This record gives sequence, structure tokens and C-alpha cells, in this order.
Amino acid sequence: MRDHHEQEVSQVELFLNQVKLLANLTHDEKMRLLDALEEVTFQPGTSVIKQVPFPQPVLQTDAKTAPTNGPNNAPPRLRL
Repeated sequence: MRDHHEQEVSQVELFLNQVKLLANLTHDEKMRLLDALEEVTFQPGTSVIKQVPFPQPVLQTDAKTAPTNGPNNAPPRLRL
């Protein structure tokens, strides 16, 4: 039983090592993540992830003190 559990942990650890987003995690951090994972099964056709529109940032400034550097003294645009 213990060997089977260790084998599962090793397989998941190998998978986590291939995930670029997790590349900077230490071994201990990956093991804590592994401990927190929970297997979930979904029926075919079930939506698991839903993409929603990303809200645009709102830049509020006082028109009198806003810096200008564009045509017609327009305030600069916020770039992300």
C-alpha cells in the first residue's frame, strides 16, 4: 500500500516538474502543493473553466494635474 502511494506521489511530482508556471517552486513547495491536490471527476460535457471578459482598468486623475504628453494635450494612456 505504501509503495503504491509513493509511486503515485512520484508520478504527480514528475508532472509538476513539467509545469512551467511551477518551475520556480522548491521541492518542498511542490510537495505541499501535491498534498493540497484533490482528484475530482467530471461528467463528459461539464464546463470546468469559464472564460469571462477581463475588466479594463480605469485611470482616474484630476484633469488640472494630469500630465500631458499626447496630441492636443491629451493625458497619457495607461498601458498594461
